[in-house]
Amino acid sequence: MADSAVHDIPSVYEPSLFGTYSKKIGMWLFLLSDSLTFGALLYAYSYGRISTANWPTPFHSASIVNATIMTAFLLTSSLTMVMAVRASVHGDAKWQRLWLLATMVCGTGFIVLHGREWSNLISEGLSLPMFPKVPGQEAVSEFADVSKTVPQLPPRFLA
Repeated sequence: MADSAVHDIPSVYEPSLFGTYSKKIGMWLFLLSDSLTFGALLYAYSYGRISTANWPTPFHSASIVNATIMTAFLLTSSLTMVMAVRASVHGDAKWQRLWLLATMVCGTGFIVLHGREWSNLISEGLSLPMFPKVPGQEAVSEFADVSKTVPQLPPRFLA
């Protein structure tokens, strides 16, 4: 029979940074890098929009209200999902189902409003050049000549 002894070996790991778990620090670093990436993309978009004189404005007040409601649905669905997880941890199956149902309702509302937004933009004539035009539908709004009047690439790529 082999002798097995338990040895008291001091911890070989360093104490955690700022007294938090490494997984939490990793998540915060991920959120920081994600925020920096998103910020850089917003800056690039803003620069492109400001530097182009005839930039189309497809989003009017009705579209902004629709986008605000869609954002509220997304934020609410996150909250209801957290509440469903909390109810699950506490073993409350009834509230877990209700919170999950509320999450699904919010997600469905977001999808319906998103589809409405796209159908409005398509009915106004906005489409991507790679997709075929809708038969019998002529573009009558400011989107009719977007691809002709707004540069799709920066000038250095057009040369």
